[in-house]
Amino acid sequence: MYIKVKFLKNGEPHGREYTYKATSPVRAGQEVLLWKAVQKEAKNRIFESKDAHKKYLNDMEQYRRDLDKFKEDVKEFESKHPEYPKYEDDPKFYEHLGCGTAEEWDKEKEKEESGFLFAPRKPYDDVAHPNVVAHWESIVNGKVPFGLRIED
Repeated sequence: MYIKVKFLKNGEPHGREYTYKATSPVRAGQEVLLWKAVQKEAKNRIFESKDAHKKYLNDMEQYRRDLDKFKEDVKEFESKHPEYPKYEDDPKFYEHLGCGTAEEWDKEKEKEESGFLFAPRKPYDDVAHPNVVAHWESIVNGKVPFGLRIED
């Protein structure tokens, strides 16, 4: 059974809702002890963050290889398309659009459909901030967060 819960602060529900798997039936409005589940969730998030960073490091290695190949390929592309600026003069011109107006997206699509040579996309590091990881580690180590308390 999955339950949605809010932590109690001064006896009142406080903050956002969390979803947990209950090991026994729970009635609506019943107070439940979640400390072990909170610690487990914090531990899982630490592992997910570490895994995300490992993936980022691998993606960065591939990105560097792709960028080196792109720099070789763009020389040939520039010779066939003198209408475009040289990569050295305007590297932003060869990057994918991150966000933009509808008109900019239309131009991006035209470039894509024409066989335009785009630079590889730099990967995003989806790792949690070190302060967040430290907070999760403190929960795993038994520190109750944000002035909340555990009651029997």
